[in-house]
Amino acid sequence: MKTIQSNILIIALLATIGLDARIRKKERLAAIISMSDGSIYQGTLEIIGSRPLTIVVFGEKRQRKILLSDIVLLEHIVEKKSLERPWTFKESGRIEKIYSEGSYPLFNFKSKITLVTGDVIEGHILSAAFTLRAKTGKAKIFLKRQIKGKLNDPLAAVVHISTIRFPDIKIQDAAGIKGKVEGLGKLRSVTALDNERELVVFARVKGDSYDFGSLLPGSYDLCIFTDSHVLMGQSAVTPKAYKGKALLPKEDMEGIRKNLKLADDFFNNRWALALKGHRAFAKA
Repeated sequence: MKTIQSNILIIALLATIGLDARIRKKERLAAIISMSDGSIYQGTLEIIGSRPLTIVVFGEKRQRKILLSDIVLLEHIVEKKSLERPWTFKESGRIEKIYSEGSYPLFNFKSKITLVTGDVIEGHILSAAFTLRAKTGKAKIFLKRQIKGKLNDPLAAVVHISTIRFPDIKIQDAAGIKGKVEGLGKLRSVTALDNERELVVFARVKGDSYDFGSLLPGSYDLCIFTDSHVLMGQSAVTPKAYKGKALLPKEDMEGIRKNLKLADDFFNNRWALALKGHRAFAKA
């Protein structure tokens, strides 16, 4: 932990620098997928594209990134289903609609995820596409927030994912970060950067104590603010998705120091103190 007097310096870049995003490795895990018609698919599953599985958890009103290796079980639950009449707007830019004959099935979903920590979260997943590799070949699997069926099809005609189970992922004892700050002024806030998921999480602060509760497996950088100090704790562990050996050349640090001077002048003093990592994953 480093203690920095706030009246001298307040610049802390707790951010990862993706020097070469192509180096990030994709997760490919064994999965069992159950469909609403009773069919089951089994093989290895990986997300298509660079965006991880993202969910807006009920009550949080923010997006959370979830790694496949965080998930024991994902349940895709029908939140609402109905037969809707097709329609078009009567005029462009106006809300009046014209309805046509017939109907189409419309499904809306919510998702319930059992995490490796044993915690269960529920919310709306942003639609995602996966590649499933099985003995019979390769196929695309879609996890959709909403499904619109074909005109005049019944509700039963819509086949969707019911569950995705990752049999190799087992619930383990959840670890946490908590502590107490004494003699350094009033505790204002405590945040941690989840290096594996590149996501900032917030601790509950009460008096001079803070508690993050259970955290997903990985490494975390800690940032503590009091009314007189900033305390920084940075992990030296490289996330498993960014393993690499290429070292950082001296020019990188020189470039950061040069460009830091071009930032806004809100702070009187700005210094780049350290740069650690490799070409795939670095911290300033």
